[in-house]
Amino acid sequence: MHKRRLIIFFIICILITGCKKKENEDNPLKQKDKAPQSLGDLSKELDTLLAGVGNIERIGLNIDEETLKKEEKGTEGNKNKEQDKSGEQTKNGTPKSEGENGEMSKNGQNSNETSIVTEDEKKDKQTSKPEKFKETWSSIDRSLEKVHSLWNEYGADRMNRFESLETMDKFEISLNKMTKAVEDRNILDIYDFGSQCFLDLKHIYDLYTDEYRGDVSNLKYMVYRYYLNFINKDKIQAEKVLKGRDEGINRIRVRLEKDGRDEKEKLEALDKVSAGFKGLDNVFEEESQRLAIIKKDNLIESLKALE
Repeated sequence: MHKRRLIIFFIICILITGCKKKENEDNPLKQKDKAPQSLGDLSKELDTLLAGVGNIERIGLNIDEETLKKEEKGTEGNKNKEQDKSGEQTKNGTPKSEGENGEMSKNGQNSNETSIVTEDEKKDKQTSKPEKFKETWSSIDRSLEKVHSLWNEYGADRMNRFESLETMDKFEISLNKMTKAVEDRNILDIYDFGSQCFLDLKHIYDLYTDEYRGDVSNLKYMVYRYYLNFINKDKIQAEKVLKGRDEGINRIRVRLEKDGRDEKEKLEALDKVSAGFKGLDNVFEEESQRLAIIKKDNLIESLKALE
């Protein structure tokens, strides 16, 4: 009888030990279900590719030259102020120095030389524009090759973990269409299928239970689609695509607050994202592509800080 009780006792101990071990293995705090690094790197390379397309637009819009003109106006304003103060800066008719509105400025030679240098810089910028286009498109081509390479690298994980590959197939279709758009140098199609890639990435990230980057990818999709609709002058579709943005931002906030420490910078970036989306409201009213580009780029940078 005593021997039987002892055997039962040992069996109970073994069962309890096994249950505790199973609980430790299932503990999500011990090992989170996160996407592999290759998927995160792929998302970053997509950002780089679309940033290159933005640079193509900037070159085409001569944004650098417009900035130069603003700087010139500021320089001329400062120059007039310095000339008004020239009497106070000199004593007994002796100039303080040539670099501070000395006799060369009085004769107008210094300002003429500045003007000549500025015109030369403008010509250099103008003649180098085709080369800038060529270099930027080459950079986009390299990013595209990296995206394909990272997608292949991620392939092993997706084949081993997921029975259904329908979500993966959708991303591959979008990636292939974006590849053709890059080949054709078609900016609108690149934005179209590039943004679709981010939407497809959202569904892939959502397959991992501890990931919030699916919502980040979805917000990127919204930003690029909004910009694309701005280019197409479709305000109704632009407003529709932003539906659900607040819910996505709130889900990210809950996840970051749950993670607790070391997430302060990401929470600050999330506040910038929220403010950035509100800043899109007046883009259509201004009808400025440059403004739309700036708003888009600032929002994407804030979203990248969440990854």
